[in-house]
Amino acid sequence: MISNQEYSILLSHIEELDEKYCNVAKMRFINDLAYEEIAQKLDLPLNTVRTRLKRAKEMLVKRIGQQE
Repeated sequence: MISNQEYSILLSHIEELDEKYCNVAKMRFINDLAYEEIAQKLDLPLNTVRTRLKRAKEMLVKRIGQQE
């Protein structure tokens, strides 16, 4: 469980991502949807969702790490 402050920080970093990464990141990390659900809702191949989430995670780790 994360605090409200940590949630706000995470959300602000997610919203700074390019739209294609922001959408999948919100669906996964905020709405806790499965990869398959995200693929279905966005009408994307499952591997595209996996790749975008991997890249979004990498960008988020880098951004959060720079903030500290």
